[in-house]
Amino acid sequence: VLKGSVDVAGFRAEKHEALFLNLGEKVEAEVDADSRFVLIGGKPHGESVVLRGSFVY
Repeated sequence: VLKGSVDVAGFRAEKHEALFLNLGEKVEAEVDADSRFVLIGGKPHGESVVLRGSFVY
């Protein structure tokens, strides 16, 4: 399990936002009220980035 803080490009992640990898792969993640995330699925590879969008399960 990989844990970390979400704060990219000047905004903090929210529950309805998704984490995408730089290769465009979607990963499964949970985001709590403090914008902390836990990656719980997918295939992490390379540096990850946060983009606005629907949360992916």
